[in-house]
Amino acid sequence: MDQPGQSPAPARTVARRQAVLAELRARLTGPQPAPKRVRRPRQHVTDLEPGDVLSFTVGAETALFRVLRVDRDRTGTVPVVGWLDWEGTEPPDGEAIRRLAVRVQDDVDLARYDMPRAPRPLIDRLLTPMPRGKDWRAAGFVLAARVPPVPEDATRESWGGMHWESLAFDIVHRLGGHELT
Repeated sequence: MDQPGQSPAPARTVARRQAVLAELRARLTGPQPAPKRVRRPRQHVTDLEPGDVLSFTVGAETALFRVLRVDRDRTGTVPVVGWLDWEGTEPPDGEAIRRLAVRVQDDVDLARYDMPRAPRPLIDRLLTPMPRGKDWRAAGFVLAARVPPVPEDATRESWGGMHWESLAFDIVHRLGGHELT
């Protein structure tokens, strides 16, 4: 049991090791416990569809987000949203919204305390709400419009994942540091 070139293990250590191995052998070769029923993971289902446009208002400013696609995996369905490059108080009409590009993040990453990094589109994958977590409505988002999906949106890469509450918090800080009410 000892490695070549090592001194032999003390007798007390060898005896302890043999006792543990004997106990393990008895557990593995003896009667096995009854099968346990494994609970299936909770499947989250979103009612959002590609092309849905959500708005989030902070003070007098409104941010628009378009659902680019809906990813399906073993935990359910999660929307991937892009923050649209638009500023204002009242969202434009459907066709004008459809033509809006996804906003590109400036060279400062707010989550990393002003560390410079390359510009990237503001696209996030919204994770399944945690138990007792908020969905998009409870986090303060409103369905502003439903527009036909933009074909290239389906292949856009998301740069991160967050929960709806985290996205709302991020918007509040990016739109001027207002506090959530």
